Amino acid sequence: MQVTPYYNRPTQDGLFRHFKAIADAVPLPCWCTTCPPHGLRPFTRNHGTVVRGAFRGGIKEATGSAQRAAQIISRVGDRMVVLSGDDATAFPLYALGAHGCISVVSNVAPAEMAAMWDAAAAGNWNKARELHYRVFPLSEGLFIEANPIPVKAALAMMGKITDEIRAPLYAMAGANREKVRKILADLKLI
Repeated sequence: MQVTPYYNRPTQDGLFRHFKAIADAVPLPCWCTTCPPHGLRPFTRNHGTVVRGAFRGGIKEATGSAQRAAQIISRVGDRMVVLSGDDATAFPLYALGAHGCISVVSNVAPAEMAAMWDAAAAGNWNKARELHYRVFPLSEGLFIEANPIPVKAALAMMGKITDEIRAPLYAMAGANREKVRKILADLKLI
């Protein structure tokens, strides 16, 4: 999984060459992520860099924009796998043709996220939509602080892990911790 460079700001051609060099250097599938907080230089709105396809794996679309995902999917078709990288927009991206999701919520509610994908893949959009709205509070609550702070707090509350996190991140406390606890309780996960 590669993000756009976080310090240098290459041109779109530079981005293409960067990802192609990585893909050519390793035998593994290479994925690119469009997660704005993790890379300073985004792909252009016309998505030419993405469409040129330097990535053997595909693209993780994590901007939270259904419009952007539709633009990418409409241009790459079946030549590239597009995955949602944003839990809150996974369902809409499935409807647009995304092939799955790289999910934070799946760490806390794996059965629900898997069932949502299974329903969407089977064309049962009512069931997929119902599951989307069921886990939607988690999609928001698990991002009230920097990932992975909230998801680790949630898993600790569920008794799955200890409540530890490495610096420079620190365990969630106070009002945000109580918000996550309430979401988990409402969903009967604790």
